[in-house]
Amino acid sequence: MTRSAAIQKLELTRDEALREAALRIQRVWRGYHARTKWRRVRHALIRVQNRYRGKVQRRNYLRMRDAINAIVALYRAYRARNRYNKQRAAAVVVQRFIRGHLARKRYRALRERVEYMQAAIRVSLAIRVLHGLHADQTESPEARAQR
Repeated sequence: MTRSAAIQKLELTRDEALREAALRIQRVWRGYHARTKWRRVRHALIRVQNRYRGKVQRRNYLRMRDAINAIVALYRAYRARNRYNKQRAAAVVVQRFIRGHLARKRYRALRERVEYMQAAIRVSLAIRVLHGLHADQTESPEARAQR
C-alpha cells in the first residue's frame, strides 16, 4: 500500500468518524431539543388543564353556594313565617280575651244602667201608688163613691 493510499484510507476513516461524531452530536442535540420542547408543551398543557379544572371547580362552587344560599333563604323564610303565625295566633288569643272582657264590662255597665232605670221606674210607680193610696184615705167616702 502506498502512502497516498494509506493517507486516503485514513482520511476516509477520519471523515467517517467525523461524520459519525456529527451524526451523534445531531442525534443528541435533536433528542435534547425534543425533550425540552416536550417538557414545555407538557407544562403548558398541565397549566391549561389546571386552569380549566379550576374554572370548573369555581363554577361548581358558585352553583353550590347559590343553591345553599337559596335553601338557607327558604329555611329562614319558613322559620319567620312560623314565628309570625305563632305570634299572630297569640295576638288573636289576647284580642279575644280583651274583646270578651270589654264586652262583659259593657254588658255589666248597661245592665247596671237598666237596673238603675228599672229601680227608678219602680220607685216612681211605688210613689204613685202610695200617693194614690194616700189620696184614697184622705178622700171622702162620697168622692170615692162617685168614681
